[in-house]
Amino acid sequence: MSAQLDALCQRALRGANEDVMRLAKWSTLVEHEAHLLRKRLRKQQHDFATLFEIVGQTSARSLDLIAMQTYLLRTVSGHFATPKLMIMRRMRTEDLDLTCSAAQGVHDLKFSLSVDSLLCKHSLETRACYFLKDLKGRGNDVTTLLDVGIELVVPLIQEVEGPGAVLEGLMLLGPRLAGQAYNEEDIEFLQVLAKMLAICLRNEALYRRSIIDDLTGVASRGHFDAQLSQELNRIITYGHKSLGLVMLDVDEFKSFNDTYGHQTGDRVLQELARLLVQLVRNVDLVARYGGEEFAIILLEIDRPKVLEVAERLRLRPARQRGVVA
Repeated sequence: MSAQLDALCQRALRGANEDVMRLAKWSTLVEHEAHLLRKRLRKQQHDFATLFEIVGQTSARSLDLIAMQTYLLRTVSGHFATPKLMIMRRMRTEDLDLTCSAAQGVHDLKFSLSVDSLLCKHSLETRACYFLKDLKGRGNDVTTLLDVGIELVVPLIQEVEGPGAVLEGLMLLGPRLAGQAYNEEDIEFLQVLAKMLAICLRNEALYRRSIIDDLTGVASRGHFDAQLSQELNRIITYGHKSLGLVMLDVDEFKSFNDTYGHQTGDRVLQELARLLVQLVRNVDLVARYGGEEFAIILLEIDRPKVLEVAERLRLRPARQRGVVA
């Protein structure tokens, strides 16, 4: 190629009009290809910078699901200029359904997907992005997503030992603004992002499982102990903070279990935990201390108010006895 180009240049220098035109055409083509290459390199540089920022920001928020998902929705939506975006995931590692844990531009969608659904099976088999319109054998799930404007499915696959791969969730994107299509580079970007996000979701789920009591959904004993120690250290360090601690249990719970069965007893504990959470502030911590015992950490509160809260916690469940018939 180099020899042919040299010969062409020599002939053009001798004034052969045809060769001059050919050289000019070749130069224009090379400049166009160079322009496309520079444009692609700039986009790759932008994509790399975005991914680098996302990795850093999601790592910092990896144990705060709401903050992590809010950041991802905003960043991915802005990067691809798509107003519609959803994240569906297992809320617990043992769940058999994916539920919508975060969404933007999609409102009032109460939607879940069984891990045995066509979408989930196809996502686990392909382990790659795909367009809903290309999915064969559309079911109700696919139709529902198409109706709300979802276009692209990004499987969030976590490679683990044993099963080999686990579908942690799906990231669902709507069409881009101005009719711009998702190209090959966009898909590559999303594939990398999906692997990182799947790891974050699994880590967050495992962490949450370590601090949440499986039966009641409130904090575990271990998390309670850690938080109480942390708050006491803050009081010792800063001096001006105040703290309240309420502990309670269910009277005659063993007799109740023997009479009505352990499943009914579990329902009592679940309902009691729900009531306790409702009766305290968001900043307070409700924990299952053990068996039928619960403990509550009340932040920034004085002694009279602690007694008032404790009395409210004692009386309200008694009025709710009929809800666990």
